[in-house]
Amino acid sequence: MNSVYLSIGSNIDPATNFQRCAVFIRKHFNHAQWSPIYQSRAIGMDGPDFLNAAVLIKTTLGIDTFPALLKTLEKELGRTDEQAAFSNRTIDADIVLFNDSCIDLPELTIPRPELVSMAFVLVPMVDIAANVIHPRAQKSLATLLDELAVLDPGQIEGLKKVDLAIEN
Repeated sequence: MNSVYLSIGSNIDPATNFQRCAVFIRKHFNHAQWSPIYQSRAIGMDGPDFLNAAVLIKTTLGIDTFPALLKTLEKELGRTDEQAAFSNRTIDADIVLFNDSCIDLPELTIPRPELVSMAFVLVPMVDIAANVIHPRAQKSLATLLDELAVLDPGQIEGLKKVDLAIEN
């Protein structure tokens, strides 16, 4: 069984799109554990605030097929391939960790580089995987969060938990 950690984000009707994302995940996977949901400012663009969360999925799907399923999720929720890197999103679903794999391909980097540098990715991950070891940094996610808190405390202070329940 593979452990896949996702980072989920949305700033277009985010409450609705998070619920739609949860329905999609429940339809395709028996085990999904959601972090609390956080609100964060849009980074690198002007736009509404994002909602962000992390999800642990246990699956028999391999890394060769899992990304295609995420593309299906994003398309079902209205995301197009033509969107710029920093733009408003109905949903953005990225593989952050896949077991303890390190993958460097033009279309896929695991672990996601944002995991060590962006609070909106790291904080929700720590909520569900504090003791997981980052396969490149060889440190727990909790330790990486402590380090980010020293380097850039404003990022963490800018996150707010949102009261939006997602059924696991």
